[in-house]
Amino acid sequence: MRNSLSLRIIVSGAVLVTLTLGITTVLLVSLFREHIEQHFDALLFDHMEELVAASELSPDGTFKLNWSPLDPRFNKPNSGWYWEIEQSGKTLDSSYSLLGSHLQVSRCQENGNLTALKKKRLLLTELMENSLLDVQHLYGPNKKRLRAQLLEITLPDTDQVLSYVVTGPVSEIEHAVNHFTKQVLISFLALGSGLLLAIVIQVKVALKPLNSIRNAIGEVQQGEKKRLPENYPAEIQVVVSEINSLLDHREETLIRARKNLGNLAHTIKTPLAVIINEASSVKNESGQLIQKQATHIAGDLDHYLAQARAAGTPNLLDEHTSIVKVVEDLCYYMDHIYKDKHIEITRYDLDNYCFRGDPQDLEDNLIDNACKWTHDQVWVHAKPNKNNKRFLLFIEDNGPGIPDSQLSIVLQRGRKLDETVSGHGLGLNIVNDITQLYSGSLTLKKSSHGGLCAVLDLPITYGT
Repeated sequence: MRNSLSLRIIVSGAVLVTLTLGITTVLLVSLFREHIEQHFDALLFDHMEELVAASELSPDGTFKLNWSPLDPRFNKPNSGWYWEIEQSGKTLDSSYSLLGSHLQVSRCQENGNLTALKKKRLLLTELMENSLLDVQHLYGPNKKRLRAQLLEITLPDTDQVLSYVVTGPVSEIEHAVNHFTKQVLISFLALGSGLLLAIVIQVKVALKPLNSIRNAIGEVQQGEKKRLPENYPAEIQVVVSEINSLLDHREETLIRARKNLGNLAHTIKTPLAVIINEASSVKNESGQLIQKQATHIAGDLDHYLAQARAAGTPNLLDEHTSIVKVVEDLCYYMDHIYKDKHIEITRYDLDNYCFRGDPQDLEDNLIDNACKWTHDQVWVHAKPNKNNKRFLLFIEDNGPGIPDSQLSIVLQRGRKLDETVSGHGLGLNIVNDITQLYSGSLTLKKSSHGGLCAVLDLPITYGT
């Protein structure tokens, strides 16, 4: 996640959407529960008013209920819908659904839960002017949880209190709330999925210019373009402009460096040529040594000039060099240079491959190095690598090889394992530098033929 901008945006968006929908779900369910409870309480109060309206007290204080509430649920045993009328702890009347049981309720509190409802609706009789209304939760005869509404009316000019209790099962509230919650969750699940899909699409669309920049940078790297196109959204164009400025500065720096290097080389090569010519006329050991070393310096100078020129050339990978042709030419030279060793150079699997780069970079030293160390045979072959966009060139010999512990040493500049062999220890190091110029590598390992196997990883194109 740390390395993916798309994943960061998608995950953070998913978390934000989930939290928002979760909080909204809790809020909606809470508001719906409050609404259902208010509706439930209003229904209980309707039955309470009906009971009060049906109540009658005779002059001698005898209580009489002229009719029972019409809701059929009060007639279903243990339905949870109950009503009961008490006076001084004695049950005066109750619903058939109670089956003679008694509801355990507490006395009304002075500040009942439905005080506002009482003030609005308790207007039936003057008896209700001295009344208290409260909402309680209790358990019925069958241990069913009930929501009860309790009304206590103090009779005028007496201390007698009539208590009215009407209840309904809490399960009906829970059922309605659970059904609503399920619908909200399904709806928000669909909404959340749509929002997440929208986030993914937005991320893909928003980050599409970054893919274009990546492709454009690849084209610059391959030498197909010098600068990035400047037709991106304003937020990204700032970065593109900075990259183009950097590319322009890099090109100017390379041009200046190549020019200075060329001037330096020109300054050195002329005196060096004079030294070589003068040394050739000195017919003694010192003259030969001076000529040999000066010639070696001139060769290195030409090589590094070519390498510097290649490093600064934007269309370096546009060149196509036939591997077969280069290897055949090198083998021809090796046959003459090492004719006393009678070396057999075997070439195979080289057809139809072309090296994407400067031919001189493919000619450097490896076959010469193999011929120098082999007993009598050298093998050169190739195979594609990394989805056929690069190739591996193998140069193997049957010489003494190099111990595994020493393989990394010979790639270091100026390091030689055998000081009795001619050379300055620069060959493998130079080849390694050249392969890195092409984003490749030089690998040394033990050959199946007993000697050294050098493997070059280089860009490829196909040709005839």
